[in-house]
Amino acid sequence: MFNQICLNTVRSIACNTCSLGPRNQMNAATQLLDLSHVYGGNLINNSESLRTYIGGQLLTDFAKNGEIRMVPMSGKQDTDTLDLTPCNPPLNKPNIGCFRTGDGMRGNQNPFIASLQTLIIKRHNHHAAGLHLVNSHWHDEQLFQEARRLTIAEIVKIHYDEYIPLVLGKRLMKYFHLNVRSHGYTKYNPHVDPSSIQETGTSAMRFGHSQTRSLYKIIYDNHVHKTTVMLKDRFFNMVEVWKGQITPIVRGLLAESAKNIDPYGVIDIKDFLFFNPRRPSIVDLFSINVNRGRDHGIPAYVYLLQYCTGYEVHSWKDLEKFIPGKKVKSLRKVYRHYRDIDPFVGGLMEYHLKGSRVGPTFGCLIGIQFYHWKYGDRFYFEHGGEVGSFTP
Repeated sequence: MFNQICLNTVRSIACNTCSLGPRNQMNAATQLLDLSHVYGGNLINNSESLRTYIGGQLLTDFAKNGEIRMVPMSGKQDTDTLDLTPCNPPLNKPNIGCFRTGDGMRGNQNPFIASLQTLIIKRHNHHAAGLHLVNSHWHDEQLFQEARRLTIAEIVKIHYDEYIPLVLGKRLMKYFHLNVRSHGYTKYNPHVDPSSIQETGTSAMRFGHSQTRSLYKIIYDNHVHKTTVMLKDRFFNMVEVWKGQITPIVRGLLAESAKNIDPYGVIDIKDFLFFNPRRPSIVDLFSINVNRGRDHGIPAYVYLLQYCTGYEVHSWKDLEKFIPGKKVKSLRKVYRHYRDIDPFVGGLMEYHLKGSRVGPTFGCLIGIQFYHWKYGDRFYFEHGGEVGSFTP
């Protein structure tokens, strides 16, 4: 397409340790579901540049139409050393930049992510204002931290009570003790490591890439006037956010469902990921996912399948118990041996479990990860007997 014969991929930065053992990679985000992508989670993207230091509020800006949006970046490029992708304004509007986020440039990956970031910022400020009304004696730091705690708890509850049940289904939610209780407390376990598991971060939790759509609607106030945009034309392009179209963007997201979880991806992420018309090239997200798993040294699919189900694969035919026969034939054309199948590929091809959107391998890995994030997090909102516990 662009006379390109190979894909450029870069190895993940290894943790700076001197101890012997397996190579482990750095994670730019914190290991917990604590909205580090909003509040900042490392020395580069910290919260200091995101706060007003008045009333516990996060910084916001106003578009010309009066809509609240994030604060524009002061420079053309983020200072995040782990992602130096520049903004990608439309060719006819080169002055449109990106916004300051707790996740560096990644918060500007597309206007849909930026809009959800803005919603969370507005929710934080709503909490801070409400707390100030009933606690006028509280200083800025206390208001900020309490508003942050409430906002994190709400987002985590959405994850465990609304999102993950749709992915895993009732049986896996019960098996991994992930359901949100209607009453009472859960208990923090200091022996559970809440760190992100390599097999989950580089494979299982990337199932959402297959759900990505190509076309996204922007629905305006009258619900009649709509605009449809292609994802490939909106990577690092914040034109709608600059116009203050946060609400129409979110309205469009709510109007349409995600795609099914399967081994297929739209061209926007298979051929045009982070496409920049000034420097056109092909970037394939699915290929990156496969290569990332190899880079991080995670086991092949059949070994993770065995770990999760106890079933040991001895032949290509054995795979048909978990993967449709036609897909197994496709795998045989690509891989020399069934033990070579990459986890991201095999996991997406599995039959879905009853009542679940994923198969047994991804369901197992995601369940384990969310168990660790829940019981290994001392500040998880349902835990009792901790300094940060909520009242019943």
